[in-house]
Amino acid sequence: MGTLDVDPVLLEPHVSTRLLRGLVKHFEEQGLSETVDAIFGDCGLPREMIEAQDGWVSVVWIGRFLHAAAKRLYDLDELPPFEHPLWQHWRTAGQRSVSRSRLGALHDMARALGSPRLVYKNLPTMGELANRTIVLEIDRKGPGHIIARMRMKEARFPLWPPLAWNTIGLLEAVPGIWGLPLAHVRVLHSPFDPATPTDELVLEVRYEERQPFLIALAIALVGLAGAMLVGLVAAPLAGSTAGSLGAWAGGATALGILALRELRRTSATQEAESVRLGALIREADQRYASLWEERMRLQESLLHSQKLSQYLSPELVRQIAEDPSRQTTLGGARTEAAVLFIDLVGFTPRTERRDPVEVLEELNLYFSFIDPAFARHDGIIDKRMGDGVMAVFIARPGEQRGGVIRRALRCGVDLQRGVEACNIALRARGAEELRARVGVAVGGLVQGTMGSPARFEYTVIGDVVNTAARLEGQARAGQIAVQASVFDEISLESLPEATLVDRRHVAVKGKAEPVDVAFLAPAPVAA
Repeated sequence: MGTLDVDPVLLEPHVSTRLLRGLVKHFEEQGLSETVDAIFGDCGLPREMIEAQDGWVSVVWIGRFLHAAAKRLYDLDELPPFEHPLWQHWRTAGQRSVSRSRLGALHDMARALGSPRLVYKNLPTMGELANRTIVLEIDRKGPGHIIARMRMKEARFPLWPPLAWNTIGLLEAVPGIWGLPLAHVRVLHSPFDPATPTDELVLEVRYEERQPFLIALAIALVGLAGAMLVGLVAAPLAGSTAGSLGAWAGGATALGILALRELRRTSATQEAESVRLGALIREADQRYASLWEERMRLQESLLHSQKLSQYLSPELVRQIAEDPSRQTTLGGARTEAAVLFIDLVGFTPRTERRDPVEVLEELNLYFSFIDPAFARHDGIIDKRMGDGVMAVFIARPGEQRGGVIRRALRCGVDLQRGVEACNIALRARGAEELRARVGVAVGGLVQGTMGSPARFEYTVIGDVVNTAARLEGQARAGQIAVQASVFDEISLESLPEATLVDRRHVAVKGKAEPVDVAFLAPAPVAA
C-alpha cells in the first residue's frame, strides 16, 4: 500500500514518525511484534510508512493507534486514565528515544551541544519540529533545574496521557546522552489531575549537569599543579623561592587564560551546532509539509472538477479533501433548487458549414461572455453540452425560495444580455450573430455522487431538471421560459431587470397536461 492508497486525513503533518519509530521498536523488544502488526492493521496506514525517515501522521491516526493499542494490549474499549500501566510504554519509549540506537547520527550531534542544559534549551524548537500540535516552553530556574510547560495549540487537539508520559520519559533521559544519571521529573500541574485539572502540563526537572566552568577550573588546577612542580624543580636553578613562585604563578595564569579561551570557543561551537541541528530537522519537515500541501491542492482541484466545491459547504469540502473516501459515501440529499438551461438556436446547422477551429473559437468567445453571469448570481455550472449549459441554484444560508427564484431569473436575463454583448464582438469579426433560449424550473431534486469508483461526479437529478430542459425548448430566441406558478411566487416589481412578454399553456414532452408557462425578456435599458 502506497501513500496514494490511504486516506490523506491520516497523513496530515501533525506528528513526526520519528516519535513513533521508537515506540514501535520498544513494543518489538517486549515481544509484541505480532500485536504491533495487528494495531497497524486497525489504523489504516502500512507499517513501512511509520518507519519512514521523514514521515508524518495526523492526530486522527494517533487517536486510532491509541484506541487500537488499548484494545489489543489490555482489551479496553476506551482509553484508560493517566496512571494506567499502558502509558508506561510511552514513557519507556520516550527514555529510549535519545539513545544512540534510536537517534543514530543525531545522537552525536546532540553530544556536540556539550551539556544537558543546551539540549533542554533547544527542546521547544525540536519539539515543534516533531509535533506541530503542542507548545513546549522551558524555564531555567538554575543549574540542573528547569520547569517544562506543555499545552496544545488548538482545542481540537487532545492532550492524551501518552503524550504527557512520552514527554516525561524524554526529559528524564536527556542527561543519559553524556552518560549521566536520569533526570528526576515531578508533575506540578496536570490536565489529568482529578482534583485540580489545568490547561497545561507543568513539570519540574532536576538533573546533573556537566558544568563547563568546573571543567575549565579542573584544567586550570591541573595546570597550576604542573606549574608548581616545574617551579619547585627549577627553584635551585633560579636561586630563590621567589623565582619559583613567580614561575608557577605565571604558568598557572597562562594555562587559565588558555582554558577560558577554550571554554568560550567550545560554547560558541555548541551554539552553532544547536542551530545546525534544528535547521536540518526543519528542512526535512518543510519538505514533507510542502509535499502534503501540494497533495491537498491537487485533491481540491479534483473536487472542483467534480463540482463538489460548488455544491457543498466549504467545511465539508475541506473534510472530503482530507478524506476522499467520504465523497463516494455522501449518498443523495433531497433539496429544492432552481435549474437553468441555456442553448443556442440553430447552432448545429451553423457548425456544419463552418471550419471546426472557427466554431471552437466562437464557442469560447460565447462562453467568455455568459460564464460571468453564472458567477455573479451564484449559479453552479453543472454540465456543458456542446453549446448548451445546465446550471443549478442552491439556496444560500438563510435564503428563502423566492430569493432562489429571483437569482435564477436574473441570471437568465444576464445571460441574454451577455449573448447580445457577444454579438457585438462577432459583428466586428464579420461573423454571424448568435441567439439563445433559456429555460428555468424550480422544485425538488436529489443532489449526490453519481457514477462508479472509476469515474464519478457530484450532480443533481430529478423531474425539475427535465422540466427546465423542456421549457428552454419552448422559449423563443432572446426569451426566458419559466413555470407560471413559479413566476407567480414573486412580483414583477421585484424583478425590474425583466419584462413579461407572453404567458400561455404549452405542451411539454413528458407531461400529460399542458404546462402554464411565463415568457420573459430583458427589460429595455434606460437611455
